[in-house]
Amino acid sequence: MLDRLVTTIAQARERAEAYESLLTKNELLTRYASIDPLLRALGWPVVDPAWVQVELRTASGGRADYVLLDGAGRALVVLEAKALGGKLDLAGSAAIGYAWELHQRGQPPRLVGLSDGLRWVLAEPQHLKQPVYQIDLGGKTPLPELAPLMARALWRALWCETKSPTASEVPVQALSLAAKAWQTRRASQLVTTASPVAGLPEAGSVPCRSSPADGARHHRWRSSSRTAKSTGSPAGAISPSAPWSG
Repeated sequence: MLDRLVTTIAQARERAEAYESLLTKNELLTRYASIDPLLRALGWPVVDPAWVQVELRTASGGRADYVLLDGAGRALVVLEAKALGGKLDLAGSAAIGYAWELHQRGQPPRLVGLSDGLRWVLAEPQHLKQPVYQIDLGGKTPLPELAPLMARALWRALWCETKSPTASEVPVQALSLAAKAWQTRRASQLVTTASPVAGLPEAGSVPCRSSPADGARHHRWRSSSRTAKSTGSPAGAISPSAPWSG
């Protein structure tokens, strides 16, 4: 799984550099070129409406470019896409309006977020001032360090029930060790194609829980010191109309 994710992150970087002039002007192209491939690498079947739905709107004006589901109709993550380099203002995001409507129905999502394909900001709706994850896939951060961060945030298997181990039993240390093992195998040229990581569950069609791995809120990931600045607004800025004040 991490082999595929590392490769996908590398491809997203390459496309962002090669087609920057196009991606900065076109949100839909950014989704096709970067966001969709990353979600697939994280185990989300983007062509299956049971797991991923797109372009959802509410009567009150809320909008979600992506809603990641548990396979049984419950929203887990509400995500808004931006063109490459776009401003990532979580509090002012249309996804917040969609998440608020879900909250009023008694089914709030666990996370709401923004992405421009390289930068990912994810927060619990009631704690917008303190994003759980802020990840920048661009820059010079080594790919084996980025893969476990993305996996910890959005790997579908960590949201789902598995027999061995359970989602709550997969600590971040295991992902880090798996990334180091991947790096060692690559350096030794022992791995030439994507292969599963021993000891970690594959993302299959399994029932999902309504919450991510235990303690996720206490792990705020940043791939570099400039990630907090890359959101385009002060950390934790909340618009007056935001339904949650955190």
